[in-house]
Amino acid sequence: MELKLVNKSQAILLKQLGFDWDCYFHYQPHTDTAFYNEYDKLNVNKAYHDSELYSAPSAPLAIKWLREIKDINVTAHKEAASFKKWWTTVFHLTNGWETDAQHLNSAEEAESAGIDKALDYLIKK
Repeated sequence: MELKLVNKSQAILLKQLGFDWDCYFHYQPHTDTAFYNEYDKLNVNKAYHDSELYSAPSAPLAIKWLREIKDINVTAHKEAASFKKWWTTVFHLTNGWETDAQHLNSAEEAESAGIDKALDYLIKK
């Protein structure tokens, strides 16, 4: 199983929104490649708050943070009719805001689409 990290644009928005959990990976300026924190988990967003370094959590960790800290639940599930495509549901636990994206090719695509929708909602809020 491959570890799926958030992409760099998601990592930047997570940092702007206060994501401060320890991660094994981070993004550096001028590249979209995630780098492994050589020695241990590191809270790059906290340690380098004013820099262009961004923590790169796994998609499941970002989804957990959105749920536990921002009260937004992101779920990916298979389409009921064909079981070939994926849907994402994004639901704000406090005010009931909800959206979905459909007909995606994988659970990972659905999770990433859900993270994008949640981050977009929070940035515009």
